[in-house]
Amino acid sequence: MKIMFQPISLSSKSIFEKYLRAANKQCCDYAFANLFAWSKYYQTVWCEFENFLIIRFHVAGSEKWAYLEPLGTGDATAAIQFIFRDAANETKQPVRFFSISQEFVNRYQALPEMQTQRFYTDRSFGNYIYSREKLAHLAGRKLHSKRNHITQFDKRYPTAKFEILNPEKHAAALHKLITKWCQTQEVETSTIRHEKEMIENSLAHYAELNLFGILLSVDENAIAFSFGSQINQNTFYVHVEKADTQYEGAYAKINQLMAENLPAEIEWINREEDMGLSSLRKSKLSYFPDAISAEYFSTSKNSTENDIWELWQKAFPEDSDEFLATFIFPYSNPSTQITHYENGKLASMLHLISFSSKWGKVAYIYGLATDPEFSGKGFAKKVIFNAMQRAKENGCTCICAIQANLQFTAWQTQFDFTPPSVTIQFQTEDGFDFGGEEEDIHRGIFRILDVQTFLQKFAATHSDSTEKISVNDSIFLENTGVYSLQNGKTSKISNLPEKSIQTINAFFQNNVENEKLGMRS
Repeated sequence: MKIMFQPISLSSKSIFEKYLRAANKQCCDYAFANLFAWSKYYQTVWCEFENFLIIRFHVAGSEKWAYLEPLGTGDATAAIQFIFRDAANETKQPVRFFSISQEFVNRYQALPEMQTQRFYTDRSFGNYIYSREKLAHLAGRKLHSKRNHITQFDKRYPTAKFEILNPEKHAAALHKLITKWCQTQEVETSTIRHEKEMIENSLAHYAELNLFGILLSVDENAIAFSFGSQINQNTFYVHVEKADTQYEGAYAKINQLMAENLPAEIEWINREEDMGLSSLRKSKLSYFPDAISAEYFSTSKNSTENDIWELWQKAFPEDSDEFLATFIFPYSNPSTQITHYENGKLASMLHLISFSSKWGKVAYIYGLATDPEFSGKGFAKKVIFNAMQRAKENGCTCICAIQANLQFTAWQTQFDFTPPSVTIQFQTEDGFDFGGEEEDIHRGIFRILDVQTFLQKFAATHSDSTEKISVNDSIFLENTGVYSLQNGKTSKISNLPEKSIQTINAFFQNNVENEKLGMRS
């Protein structure tokens, strides 16, 4: 009989809690309220198999499936084998495990199926665990500055008071705080939007999810709120904590209030991971956690994903597993990968990332690498050429790169790339920076793929410009010719280039020197 996965719903709660109670985990990824609240974003589904709970979800908003640790008592071998069959027959993707314990890895890594997995830890997803007593009383010299924050807050806002959170009673105040939090972000990214949806989803089902929270007010004006759920018998997990930063010390105060008012059986508080964000890591470490959990992850050794991972670390040894996870899972997929295999081994690769800009759709070449075993065989040139072809077919106006290796001159000599007189930046709306180190951004190179579209974009905003531009394109022959810009329009007036007229590369450099290619995906 085929076992069907189904979405998480409130009616699933009793089934989940049976397994979660037995598992007794402290990791926030195994809290039902958290799984439910984020289920739309992660497309989370579940099933039961031979007394084990199997949970599958999309990684980081991508289309890539991953599995949590199968939950149940006894031997999980059959459940693991089921996961591998599901990946092979249903998702047709490599097996990926997320947020699995060291105990699980140690117990099952000798299985033939698990021998196909490459395991790693990711510090960015380690859960910060604090004793409730520590956060409630902030005792000791190490936490003196935290006590100071609370004291200053109490002196500054003597009318401050708190209430146990009631989403119906406090609906208007919560809406105002959530809206203000969104507005104070530099950019309302998709991450911010999804977190807002998670908060609203949690509040809409607050009682059913057995959530507990605190609302902090000053002069009847709500300035902070926090809520979470009990993961196991003695651990509480803080799902959300938001405060109006105009009220200095509000975050410290709501943190302490939550710890002071939790049910008596709570001994530990899980305050989630830091996601690799330096400011968040500094803040969490400043409370001196009693533990930071070691969360294990895995990918299939028998996959293009893993081949790319291994070649990347061979070519760029300074890049950690944590960094590669943040790139490969959201951004490396068949549509972005340009690879060349030789005798079954990945010889050369790059990623082709598309961005929207004022020049139209723009392609960016990221992470060009060749295995030293295949150096000098022309494979890097092959993947660059294939990337240019794909970018052109996908409607990109131009293609760019950052030239890390200045000894590799084929960019200029064979593919007609040229340095622009602008800084090239490539960053997603959620902050992943494709641009490399600060000193690298001035090594940007570009190449026009669609001359007609490129020039028309320029003409549309420079209607007073009258120019003639000559193009001699040995790769995309349809670009070759002479173009005229006049009265905000571009026309091709000849199919033959003219040496006496400025080239397309010179035109770009001469006309956009004070502009920035700051592109977002």
